[in-house]
Amino acid sequence: MAFKYEPFVGQQVYGKYNKVIASRKDRLGFLTLNNPMEGNLLDLDMMEEVVSAVREIEADDKVLVIIINAAGRDYSLGIDYRKIPANGEEAARFFEKFVAHAVAFSALSKPLISSVHGRAYAGGCALAVRTPDLAVLAEDARIALAGMTLGLTCAAGFKATSRIVGPLKAKEYILTGRDIDPHEVVSLGMANKVVPLEKLNDATIEFAELIASRPPNAIKASKKVFNETYNMTPVEAWNYGLQKCVAPLTDTEDFKIAVDAIFTEDFIKGGKTPLPKWKGR
Repeated sequence: MAFKYEPFVGQQVYGKYNKVIASRKDRLGFLTLNNPMEGNLLDLDMMEEVVSAVREIEADDKVLVIIINAAGRDYSLGIDYRKIPANGEEAARFFEKFVAHAVAFSALSKPLISSVHGRAYAGGCALAVRTPDLAVLAEDARIALAGMTLGLTCAAGFKATSRIVGPLKAKEYILTGRDIDPHEVVSLGMANKVVPLEKLNDATIEFAELIASRPPNAIKASKKVFNETYNMTPVEAWNYGLQKCVAPLTDTEDFKIAVDAIFTEDFIKGGKTPLPKWKGR
């Protein structure tokens, strides 16, 4: 019998939503797209729930890493184009609101990992491999900048995509709208790893737990410096990272704990790096 995927859902300690589920397991938060009968299509109502839920998880001090996954056959088939106004000006306002919701993810201070199965098309592609910080794909995942197949275009995502894969590949994906195999996605640097569908939950959680095992302040500082130095020159980024990220961390209790725990005679002579119990301060 074929394996039937079910996304991992933790303890539901947050608010109740109609099209998403917000949950927690230990140090990990989970945002589950939960409108499977509609292919997890993204309309304004669902995007509002997605943003509200992820902000609620972000505000939870117990959570260090957030995972976004999806119920049903597909991760997300993208924007629900049936709900776009027929009038061009009204459609522009629709997309303006949609982008405002999507941009909210850039304000997250905690790492966001997508756990992707099935199809992730157009806006669903963005939520799978462009919005998150990291991405784990199942072998059945299919990514596509699929606007062209709908008589539209995903050219709005050209800049973000071309910065990762280069302009020629970005043009290919946008102009053809073809499915991109998950192994190709990883080889291009758009995702981190591909795993069998039946191992998707465990692999993503293991990945997230590895990150969550690091000092909480250093996790946040790392993501901040990644985002804020992206458009800087190498020298500007070097100076910013040292002055705004590394230097302040040397005042933390976790740094002092690490120095005492790690720089021992055993470690210097080749022993394993110990994993201290971090205080988060």
